[in-house]
Amino acid sequence: PVVQAWSPFTPLRNFEQLRTYFCRHNSNGKIITTALGVANCSHGSTHHDLESIALYRVVPNLTVLAAMDDAQFRLAFPVAMGHEGPVVLLGPPETYAPGAEGLEPLDIPAHGEFRIGKAEWLRRGSDAVIISVGAALRYSWQAAKTLADEGIDVSVINMCSLKPFDTAAVLKAARSHRAVLTVEEQSVIGGFGSACAEVLAENGVAIPFRRLGIPDQFCENLGDWTYTREQVGLTRANVCEAICALLKGPPSAGTSCGPNGNRSTASRKWA
Repeated sequence: PVVQAWSPFTPLRNFEQLRTYFCRHNSNGKIITTALGVANCSHGSTHHDLESIALYRVVPNLTVLAAMDDAQFRLAFPVAMGHEGPVVLLGPPETYAPGAEGLEPLDIPAHGEFRIGKAEWLRRGSDAVIISVGAALRYSWQAAKTLADEGIDVSVINMCSLKPFDTAAVLKAARSHRAVLTVEEQSVIGGFGSACAEVLAENGVAIPFRRLGIPDQFCENLGDWTYTREQVGLTRANVCEAICALLKGPPSAGTSCGPNGNRSTASRKWA
């Protein structure tokens, strides 16, 4: 059986059934969700999905996959269907409410084979790494391109397999870069950024690290998808600022952001 639903309604409305009747029996069913994060912004906070990754993470037997876009969803769907056991596939959400920014094509490389338990390296740099998921990869990728113009070389990893989690990719990224930033359109509490933090802590990797996501709050100041994200600090400019702070320390009047030293004008340039 295959069930399709908006993300706010699964796992929020069916969590007991998901846990006790679906996953406890290791049932071979599939759940396809859409509208992760605040893509359903116009319907108000009841239709925002800030919690699903945190909830899915704690359920035994459950495989959790996330498609960045339509092209990757088409690769992930047959993999999910062919896997024996309960699977949640988080579909690409941004098509619901693109907002003022629109959905211009991204110049990302073509997606390779979709593999359960494996992340996807979209871009390889040497300074910092952004690990992201779902629609947040859109502005994470844009931020990496913007930072490249400033001489800051940033890798981008698509954590398209959330459970099982690609621990090896996180450790490789942390050991080959100067800073790690996770970006997700989920609460910063318990989401995949927390999973990355657990990996780093338990393996003794000390590195500048930050989780960028939705603060511990409901999103009540609403507009389109672009505007709603701006209210909680999830934009290309916010990602750029976070990377800069991780690489150079707390912002100050004399702190440079890149080789040309332009930290004080970063917000204006990146907006």
